[in-house]
Amino acid sequence: MSLRSRLIGLVCLMLMASLVLDGVIAYANASRSVRTEMRAAFLVGRQTITSALDRVGNAADLPGALDELVASFKGNRHLRVWHVGAGAAFAAPVSEKSRFGRPPTWFVRLIAVIPDTEQIPVVVGNRDLGALVVATDPQNEILEVWNEFAESLVMLILLGTLTIGLIYVFIGHTLRPLDGLAAGLEEVGGGDYRIRIGGRLAPELARLRDNFNRMAARLAEAAAENRRLNERLLTLQEEERSELARDLHDEVSPYLFAIGADAATTSRLIDQGRTGDAAEHISSISDAVRHMQRQVRRMLARLRPIGLVEFGLREAVENLVAFWRRRGRRSATR
Repeated sequence: MSLRSRLIGLVCLMLMASLVLDGVIAYANASRSVRTEMRAAFLVGRQTITSALDRVGNAADLPGALDELVASFKGNRHLRVWHVGAGAAFAAPVSEKSRFGRPPTWFVRLIAVIPDTEQIPVVVGNRDLGALVVATDPQNEILEVWNEFAESLVMLILLGTLTIGLIYVFIGHTLRPLDGLAAGLEEVGGGDYRIRIGGRLAPELARLRDNFNRMAARLAEAAAENRRLNERLLTLQEEERSELARDLHDEVSPYLFAIGADAATTSRLIDQGRTGDAAEHISSISDAVRHMQRQVRRMLARLRPIGLVEFGLREAVENLVAFWRRRGRRSATR
């Protein structure tokens, strides 16, 4: 999983955790707030009705006065009031509108506010005029809580979407130089050490860029040195071949010719019975063979330093260096 996906996933988890925590807090506050509001509205409504009944006792038109009392509760957000008896007056809260629609059933059940209801008898003198019923209606209060919860949810979603978008853009912009670095590493892996990374970067990426550029420069220097050493090695090999060819031609070939000539003469002298004369030629052959052996040993010493086996790498290299120094001085004096 990419770094961008991990950060976005982490932000989503944080938003979900915030949503759950906000929901728990909202539920606790909303349930308590609705109950408190309903209880306060119920007590105020009951007190209002009780006080009003004491005043309307001397009214000439008691049914009309009761109807006016019930009608005075129209517009109340939390109470239903109606007359049970001879009259049919009824006052109920007007359902308020919501920007987010009606609260869902699960939300209403979650608040779980049971309405308070009470009948207040209306008895004036000896006349029984029924009762006034006052009951709480939490619909508008639950709707208000739902609006607050929905607003918080929408704001959280908008904030989360904006945050995720900013992370996506910012991380993409920040990681884009890493794509150039990866391409540069591929170029370096392919043997092209001329690649360099430039541009303004964050301090952390700038250090990475500078280290990469230094590495590429050092690799370029090492590659140039290797080419120079390879060219020098090829030159030395060519010089060695020329030297060996010259030694074979100047030192070994004449003696081989002399050995062949002496061998032919010796064979002829022996056939003629002149063994004394043949001995001189055999001695010449032995001298030529010893000379060639010395020459071949010298040639083999140049081809395979014996000191490497006998004395180790360090002394063998020192002997080889001394040999080429002597050879260089001889070449300079010619």
